[in-house]
Amino acid sequence: MLDHVARSFSPTGGKFEDASGDIRRGRYGAADDAGWAVPEIGVEHFFDKLLPARAPGSTLTIKDLAEKIIEHLDNEGHYSITDAEWTAFPEDGPRKSTYNEDDTFSSLPDVADAIAEAYRAVCGLTEANEGRTTRLVAEPGKTPEHTHRKSSSKPDGIFLLDGDNANGLLWNDTAACGEFKLVSSIKTLNDDVEKTMWSMHQIMRDDPRRRFAYSFTIEDCVMRLWFCNRSTYAVSEPFHWFTEPEYLVRFFVALMYCSETELGWDPTMERIKVNGETQYKITVHDAKTGQDLVYQTSELLSNVGTFNLRGRATRAWKAKLLADGELTGSDVVIRDNWIDDDRPREADVVQRIIADVPDEESRAALANHTLHVLASGDVFIGTERDLTTTFELETDPTDPTGTRLRMFAIPQVDEDAKAVDRKAATIRQLNSEVKNYHRNVYDLHSIAEHRAEQYSLKAHHRIVYEEVCVTLNAVKDLSEALWAIRAAALVLSIVHSAGWVHRDISAGNILILRSDDPKKSATVKLADFEYAKKCDPTDQVSAAHDIRTGTDAFMSVEVAERGYRFVPSKLDTAESEPLASTSKPANRLLDLGSERTRGNRSVSSHDKKRMLEDAIVVSGPWRYNPLHDMESLWWLCALFVFDKHAILVPEPGKNIPKADLEPEDERDARLPRQRAHSRKVFHNLSTSDRTALLEKDNTLLIQGRNLHPYLRGDIILSLENIRLSLLGCYKLAERNVAAIDRNVADPTYDVFSAELKKAFTAAYQTDFSIQVVSLAQFIAEQGRRSGTPLKRSRADDRATPGAGPSTAASTSARGSGAGSRKKARK
Repeated sequence: MLDHVARSFSPTGGKFEDASGDIRRGRYGAADDAGWAVPEIGVEHFFDKLLPARAPGSTLTIKDLAEKIIEHLDNEGHYSITDAEWTAFPEDGPRKSTYNEDDTFSSLPDVADAIAEAYRAVCGLTEANEGRTTRLVAEPGKTPEHTHRKSSSKPDGIFLLDGDNANGLLWNDTAACGEFKLVSSIKTLNDDVEKTMWSMHQIMRDDPRRRFAYSFTIEDCVMRLWFCNRSTYAVSEPFHWFTEPEYLVRFFVALMYCSETELGWDPTMERIKVNGETQYKITVHDAKTGQDLVYQTSELLSNVGTFNLRGRATRAWKAKLLADGELTGSDVVIRDNWIDDDRPREADVVQRIIADVPDEESRAALANHTLHVLASGDVFIGTERDLTTTFELETDPTDPTGTRLRMFAIPQVDEDAKAVDRKAATIRQLNSEVKNYHRNVYDLHSIAEHRAEQYSLKAHHRIVYEEVCVTLNAVKDLSEALWAIRAAALVLSIVHSAGWVHRDISAGNILILRSDDPKKSATVKLADFEYAKKCDPTDQVSAAHDIRTGTDAFMSVEVAERGYRFVPSKLDTAESEPLASTSKPANRLLDLGSERTRGNRSVSSHDKKRMLEDAIVVSGPWRYNPLHDMESLWWLCALFVFDKHAILVPEPGKNIPKADLEPEDERDARLPRQRAHSRKVFHNLSTSDRTALLEKDNTLLIQGRNLHPYLRGDIILSLENIRLSLLGCYKLAERNVAAIDRNVADPTYDVFSAELKKAFTAAYQTDFSIQVVSLAQFIAEQGRRSGTPLKRSRADDRATPGAGPSTAASTSARGSGAGSRKKARK
């Protein structure tokens, strides 16, 4: 079992993207996702645990068939048992070829076809391609077509679906990829490894039907087999495919003759074409009723969760129920993902939280501000639940203690006196090539650890929601965004009053349900409670998974560091502590439509002497608490202010006051400064810059000078007051960390409510509103228009942190219903 240093997926957003065509950065991200090391297991172990034992058309196992197939290959002149050589290749291996690499390995499909012919003869199959699922093609100059995720990668070899299921060179039809080199060396091995890991990742992220994927690498006569799923990677120990042909034969037979389901495709998802667009028929097994419901998708709403190979891989579609072959009912949302198997399912978690809310009024309010589930359940493949494959981690045979795990290091280094220096050089080269990559924190020591960082066993799960919403990351109106964050803060106050924390606050799980009726206001929904847990140290599930969770750009500084930052000394003479909150959670939600009121300063003076006399207690492990949820909301506000470019848009028939306009020369002068800071905080995720923005006096106000002049008033001051409230609560709470409970964030709720009400009102004026666009994209567009584009970092190529395609149909903030939404917020 994968239980060594087992951990849950930390939903930290996308580490890499290839939309920009920067394949090198994508491959770096894939190595990062793997933890810079992959479990290495014996070849027999690989076959036993990760490949089907038996192929259709034979009563024998693939292992037993291999000997007979090799004999047939020998008889037909494709392989010489006596000389241990493949006749399609030079007798001493590919390195002796007089042709180039591509031409040399163009013979490998011939080897695969010869094995297929031998399999057919041994099994007594009459048709040439009877029972064959895939065929091997070697077209290294071509890039497979993508469906959802673009990639410029060109694998050396691909096992593609064959026969009636063949559709051409598509990532969606790829069973496995191969990378080939004429020469075996550290350099060629590292090149193959980074390419094959990226190809597996591309297979998994482009095709929603893929549950796991295979690959293989060849350097001269040395071959390795690769595997990945949503929990782990694995690589076999190397073998010599000339002298040990049985392993190549077994692997190729499995890839060519096992069923699509056995090769990783999901039989509960059928790919179809509707008006030329790829859609899916998805079966949802409802755990409560036991029914299998089939839905047909009409729009992909989100696949941002597939940025990382290991983890939840969350995708969402708009869909309708299929009944007797006909689409019926209203649009719904289907979410497909992989969750820790020992966690409660989200539908159950939400019901538990609602039941734990202390008063009926607040329970009703929380039910209204969470999504309504129509059906949910784990995916079944046949009669078995779809779980990630597990295997035994092996110990390193060279370790005399027998405790060190056997890991394949990425990158590999020469085992000689210069190994460390060469590894350092390799890593320096990687860091140089991706110097602006937002996770560039890997030095020699951190990579050299090669820990067995394995994710928990995961279950494939689907859930159907009644509401089709708009995610916060799709909102362009700053007032609407701040209004939604304010509402989310008030929803969180109810969650916290029930003794729970959310632990994954991001722009993707704050949803807005817009009404077609202009007289009805929008409703904010809080979603994605998969990682929610009770504020209870004795909770066993929480203890097993009390790890860093959240989306990096919105993650609390303490959560990122997994430690308390505000424990004072006895000589601490802090001047303030937060104001107490007096309103009930449900009453705060009723206030969403009330008139604008000015909020008080969020902190007040307290007794210094009492602070000096009180003992400082730091005991017990670090724990996630409600303040961390609230800080994530503050980071969301900061992103909409600092990582966006604000555009003042006049209302119909109105003019923007001259005092609020920004001259272009002043704008062009400040934008590079705004971008430089935003990149550090939200893209590079600089610990020092993020810490300073939250904790250091005046940093937020100083950085506010780089914003649009209109934002420097009430909006930036509101963020500052919320910041002070959070710091006051942290400092007060961490005087005795053992006493931190569900009420620790109580003083912040009214502060969030008052300050964000002030901010969203400032963002919506009689004469104009404020639209926000990606800062990096705006700067790039301005450069294109002027003909002198600014130099962009790789961080600028990334999408908005935590964003991606919206998890609901995006509607323009200026479009239908916008007026009613603004009225509701006034």
